[in-house]
Formats: sequence, C-alpha cells, structure tokens
Amino acid sequence: MKYLYLPILTCLATLTLCQCGQPAGDQSLFDSVYAEKPIQLVIETDLSILLDKQHGQDWQPTSVNFEKTACKTLHLPGKVKPRGVFRKENCDFPPLKLKFEPEELAKLGLKEYNSLKLVTHCREDFDYEQVILKEYLAFRCYNVLTDRSFRVQLANIRYVDSGKKLPDIERYGFLIEDDDELADRLGGHVLEDETGAPTTVDMPQYKLFVLYQFLIGNTDWSLSNRHNAKLIQPNDLGVPMPFPVPYDFDFCGMVDAPYAVPAQHLPIKDVKERFFLWKGQQQEDFTETFALFQSKKQALLETCRSFDLLSEENRQEVVDYLESFYELLKSPEQIVGR
Repeated sequence: MKYLYLPILTCLATLTLCQCGQPAGDQSLFDSVYAEKPIQLVIETDLSILLDKQHGQDWQPTSVNFEKTACKTLHLPGKVKPRGVFRKENCDFPPLKLKFEPEELAKLGLKEYNSLKLVTHCREDFDYEQVILKEYLAFRCYNVLTDRSFRVQLANIRYVDSGKKLPDIERYGFLIEDDDELADRLGGHVLEDETGAPTTVDMPQYKLFVLYQFLIGNTDWSLSNRHNAKLIQPNDLGVPMPFPVPYDFDFCGMVDAPYAVPAQHLPIKDVKERFFLWKGQQQEDFTETFALFQSKKQALLETCRSFDLLSEENRQEVVDYLESFYELLKSPEQIVGR
C-alpha cells in the first residue's frame, strides 16, 4: 500500500468511517475501538522528529488509522508527542500521547474525550515487546478484580514515517483509557492537586489497590504525589471518599523489565521481591480483601495462561509469580507483616 503525504491524509481523515455505520452517540473513541482481540493501528507522523530526544518533545501532526475489524475502520487527524519520565529518557521509542480535536470526534458521533496514552515497545528486540505484553496483562488482571480500573486496548501498531526517511516500524503496544473518561465512567472526577493520604481514601478500595500492588510486586507508586496512581472523587455526595486507580506497571516483578530496580530506600534488592507498601492503620483487617483475591484466583491465572501472545516461557513465569502470592495468602501474616 502506498501512503499519501500527511497533509492529504489530514484533509481526508474525518470523512472516512467504515460504511457499516456510524458509532452510537453515547460512545467514545476508546469505546469504538475496544475489543477482546488486538486491533490494527497505523500512526503516520514524522518519526525523525518524534524520536529525537532533543527536539521531539512538542506536539506534532499525525494521522491515526484505527481498524477494529475489516468493517470498522476509523481515520482521524490529530497530534502526538512523547510522554512519561523514565521511559521517555531511556527508551529508543518512547511512550506516546495522542490528542484529537473534539470537533473532529463530534463529526463522527463520538464523545468529547480526546486524548489517549499509548504504551510502546521501548526498544526493538523481542524481550522488550514481551515486557509490553506483560504490562498489558497487569492492567487486564486488575480489570478482573475491579471495574474501578483503567481499560486498555492491545494493538498491533505500524508506525509510518511521513518524512519518508525511516522504514516502517511494526510492534505491539496498547492504548490506555482517557483519565476523564475513566472518572466519568466511574461516576466521579480526577483529583489533580489534593494530597491523598490513606486516611482520606475509600478504605476497601485502597486495600484492594495495595494488595494488588503486592500481588504483582509493584512498589513504584505513591498516592501523596500521584505517582502512578489517579485518585477519583465520586460525584455522589453520599460517597465522600476518593478511591485510587493504579497504572504504569513496568517496574513490577510480574513484568520484570530489564531496566526495573526498586527504589533505594526500600529493603529489597530486586523488583521480584515483594514488599507490602501499606501506609494505613497497622492493625487494619484485610479479611474481606484476602477473600476477594482468593475468589478471583482461577480467573486471574486463566487470564495469564490464555494470553498466547506471550511466549510459553514468559506465560509460565507470570503464572508462577502469581502462584507464589497465593502461597503467601495461605498464611496472611506473611503478607501484612512484611
């Protein structure tokens, strides 16, 4: 297929929606591409600028083709830029943020949520693509435990250089639901600046959040400064406490990225070592939370076993890592006492 220059694509993009029908007016862009299986995604932009760590930090034009099925393809002009902190500086191919004009979405009958985070492959070799697939799986496992979680959509992505200088790049990656869409779906809004000490959050959800981080071996988070967690404040005045929603799992033991190391202040030397990062009352009762995790054990393990885009070796490593948590759960004092 011969690709047209980006300005031409931009002019045509808003006219091209699969002839099988317009999306329902109550759908967002994310809703319209959300599927159990990976979608096909084509992102055309100037890759030379995007991948330049010195100059590629600003928004630049892009054209994005979302293909959910042969009869559901959506083309949108938009903007793209690198995002993140560690991965933006340390990856050859950084994570991205996509932004679209609300007016363009409205023309297609889509809601106003106009930005998506894209987690990319970081580096070219096979191991790094497997890392991204394991991180996607970490999001999916949290979905199994609670609806109060970010939805993610796996995609086989082709990156096309509109400048015609670099060859196409094709790798897996995944889209993350827009923050505001997450909050609206859960009947609340994102707290941006307020502090979030554990005494001021929804305690059952906080316990679930903390125990999940322990399950996957993740200590790379903080509620007080919103590091890798969003706090959602319910709009219902009868539910006064906000609740946390985690994201960014590449530093967890389940994912075990080659670059991942624990924070120096923690008493662990490897990310695969679990540490119970709890900052609430020391005598807090976790009985109901433990019971929830026990009830979801088979669903979690099956989610991992059936994810055949991971190599057999990596799937088994993930399953074994989760199984080791359930061994600890047989004697809960091994968890809360760590």
